[in-house]
Amino acid sequence: MLQITSKHAPPFTADPQMVEWAMHASNHMCKGTEAKLAKEGQEACKSDYKRFLTTAQIQHNNDCEQVHNAYNQELNADREAYKAQTAQENEANTAKLAQFKADTKATLQQKMAEYEHDNVIVCQYMKCS
Repeated sequence: MLQITSKHAPPFTADPQMVEWAMHASNHMCKGTEAKLAKEGQEACKSDYKRFLTTAQIQHNNDCEQVHNAYNQELNADREAYKAQTAQENEANTAKLAQFKADTKATLQQKMAEYEHDNVIVCQYMKCS
């Protein structure tokens, strides 16, 4: 552009319109470059975010599965312990019940023997009188 007017043009800064145009062009180019860089950055961030989100979801699912499995193992162990304890308690209760029945039967037999003995004594007394 400067060569059209003269081969020996004045310095670039001598023309204020040229300086203004150069500033405007550089600002426009900077804004375009900034927008392009911002868009590329956003796309890179979206890609990184999606990759991070996928990884986080997989890790979360694995963590939840591990917690669930550990809970189930503990629950099953507690169930087995409860069954064993219940079986032991049932055996103990059965033994206690059998002992109670035997004690009751023995007490009943003893009371019956005492009753018969008392009855014999009463009968003898009644006959004697």
